[in-house]
Amino acid sequence: MRRLILMRHAKAGWPAGIATDFDRPLDDKGRQDAHAIGRWLDAEDYRPDLVLCSASRRTSETLELLEIPSAVKRIFTDRLYLADTERLMAAIQGAEGSTVLLLAHNPGVAEMAHLLPRVGATAHLAAGSPPGATMVMSFEVDDWRGVHWHSGDVQAYMTPRMLAQ
Repeated sequence: MRRLILMRHAKAGWPAGIATDFDRPLDDKGRQDAHAIGRWLDAEDYRPDLVLCSASRRTSETLELLEIPSAVKRIFTDRLYLADTERLMAAIQGAEGSTVLLLAHNPGVAEMAHLLPRVGATAHLAAGSPPGATMVMSFEVDDWRGVHWHSGDVQAYMTPRMLAQ
C-alpha cells in the first residue's frame, strides 16, 4: 500500500515589493493555517517519508510550518510550480517510500483531488480546494508507478476552515 498526502499551499499574500508570483510569501492567516494542518497531520499519524514540494516561496513556507521532522527527505522542484495534472502524476509515479506528501498549487492540486479518488468518492470536495486543503489517499499498489486515475481510496480530507469549526 502507498499513501499520498496531497496538499495545496496555505494562504499567500502579495505584499509590496514582491515582483513575481513565485516569490509570494504566506500571509498571517496562511502561517496559522499551515501550522494547524501540520498539527492535524501529526495527530492523525499522517507522516510522510518523502516530501515533493514546489520550489515557490509559499509552498516552502507551508512545508516549514507543517513541522515535518528534519530527517524526512525533501525534494524542492520548479517542475511542481503551477504544474498540471500530468506533471503532478509523473512526480507521484516517480516517488519512493510508502507515504508521500505532494505540496503544490491550484489548479493542479484541485484537479488531482478529483482525478485520483475512485469514481464517486469525491463528495468531500464540496468544500472546494481552498489554500491549505489536504487530502489523504491510499493506493493498493506495491510501487508508485501503479498509481493511476480513479484508483485512490480517500482516507481523510481537511481544510483550515474545517479545523477551525
